Amino acid sequence: MSLMTGLYPHHHGVGEESKLPSGTDTLAQRLRAQGYATREHVDGGYMRARWGFDRGFDWYQGRKRRGARRIFREPRAWIRQHANERFFLFLHAYDVHSRGSGPRYTARKPYRGWYSRSLRTRSAIRAAKYIAAQLIATERDIAYIRATYAECVKQVDAELSDLFEFLKRIGLWDDALIIVWSDHGEGLFDHGTFTHDQIYDHTARSVLMMKISGVAGGFRVGSVVREIDLLRSVT
Repeated sequence: MSLMTGLYPHHHGVGEESKLPSGTDTLAQRLRAQGYATREHVDGGYMRARWGFDRGFDWYQGRKRRGARRIFREPRAWIRQHANERFFLFLHAYDVHSRGSGPRYTARKPYRGWYSRSLRTRSAIRAAKYIAAQLIATERDIAYIRATYAECVKQVDAELSDLFEFLKRIGLWDDALIIVWSDHGEGLFDHGTFTHDQIYDHTARSVLMMKISGVAGGFRVGSVVREIDLLRSVT
């Protein structure tokens, strides 16, 4: 919600039991007020409408765990329909995220097993299912978990590439502002935990990439960039 509002949590007030207050504008609301068509496809979880994530979108879909493949492909007919208009499309998926109580990362075929097949053992599978296993996981178990994580990253990279190629085919790539953002990394046992509840670089220094129309080449921003900075940058 900090990404959507440009506000810290103690300002926007959204929590487990609290929805975004009615007087707080979102990025989608601001863009819709400027004449943008708005659409959102998300993977449920903490991105559901009950917390206000549908606010400002003409169309919202928040079913649980459909995956990046479907979410990145579903809006393509809508993109074609609005190709000559200004539009804001927000896509969100949990593919590179642990499942259940353990560090379970399950890629789709053909990426499943790319890096992990030779490391797969009963012990490794058991370690990936239960959070308590982080206390007894062997080095091979940890290598397996890291490999399955890498497979999920590879899968989402491929889905993004396919979406970008679609935008190029229909002539929207050059003029589009495209932002790819990950809200956090995972511990993967670097500091004794696999989750993202500790503030280390591997957790806090997440991916933020922007493709900006008219800006040639690539460059890296050296200063700290926060979630709350994004709304001001695009509006």
